[in-house]
Amino acid sequence: MLRSRTTVIIAAAVVASLGLGSAAASVVIDKYAIGVHDNPLRLLGLVQANFDDGCAPSVNPIACRVAGRAWRLQSSGAPWSARAEGDNGYRFEIRPGDYWAKDARKAHPVERTELSDLARMPLDKDIWLAFTLEVEPGVASTSEWVNLGQLHATADRGEPSVSPPWVQRLLPNDRFQVEVRHTQDDPIKAAPPPVVIYEEAKLERGKPHRFVYRFRISQGPNGLAQMWRDGVLVADYRGPIGYRDKLGPYFKFGVYRAPAARGERLAARYTNVTLGSNPPPDRLPATPLS
Repeated sequence: MLRSRTTVIIAAAVVASLGLGSAAASVVIDKYAIGVHDNPLRLLGLVQANFDDGCAPSVNPIACRVAGRAWRLQSSGAPWSARAEGDNGYRFEIRPGDYWAKDARKAHPVERTELSDLARMPLDKDIWLAFTLEVEPGVASTSEWVNLGQLHATADRGEPSVSPPWVQRLLPNDRFQVEVRHTQDDPIKAAPPPVVIYEEAKLERGKPHRFVYRFRISQGPNGLAQMWRDGVLVADYRGPIGYRDKLGPYFKFGVYRAPAARGERLAARYTNVTLGSNPPPDRLPATPLS
């Protein structure tokens, strides 16, 4: 109780110090302001994320801590949107109309509940990403696309936000596809067509699948995107990947989709999420990788 009271006092001080007044404060504290980049309360949330594990709104409504990193929660703020499960699990659920405030303000008709990494990936260096993903049983997806993890480009000033340079997608009728993108256009004006590096006709729901990725975001031939699924190397893309941005991309995981034609809910669980310069314990190659 004492900590909660202290948090409220500090939050009020942050708003007051920014000269927003009580009317503005009622806006930024509203549940639909969760995760908004220009919400001044996010600063308090990011400080909390340095020592608070978990991502449920009841734990920390603006930011959370996963794999030793601070993340920003982008969701509608609904109680089912995101919650921590145990020490290393996170559950995300989308229902019709679950709009993040920033999308709603821009009249962008997409539904999302995602965690967005605050750090940017280095360019031309190896980055390892690993997680176990389970899509809960349910009606087959009728959304045009569902992102189940993506590398979001950091657009340069004045550039539009375009499709990610890497993404896992659930397509209609639960077809599963992993895509990468690249273009030399600078500034970028539109998303380039995807290169599909992995595909399966129907993702098996209700079963955890272990995904391990090795990325090297590069404009040259040294770029790569390798993918292990349940311990087997299933994709080995070599070549340029990403866009000509000043900063590298950042990882997001959760559920992000175009509205579903039949309005079905969709839920996914992620466990054992790791992200960094070293491979996870379950992907230590017997011989050095080129």
